[in-house]
Amino acid sequence: MPKFTYRSQEVADIVGVTKKTLLNWLKAKKIPEPERNENNNYRIWTAEDIALIKSLKGKFSVVGES
Repeated sequence: MPKFTYRSQEVADIVGVTKKTLLNWLKAKKIPEPERNENNNYRIWTAEDIALIKSLKGKFSVVGES
């Protein structure tokens, strides 16, 4: 059975931050870069990625985020 994957905006919504914040965390190497689709280079986020981000989120200073 294939693994369910998420887009960056969906991950941001689930985690409770903006997509820009999520991408800033990637740029700052606060969270690991997920795999990418070899056809379009889009990020492929998994439930495991989301769980990791949720566990790390409390360690980050997020101003103006829910």
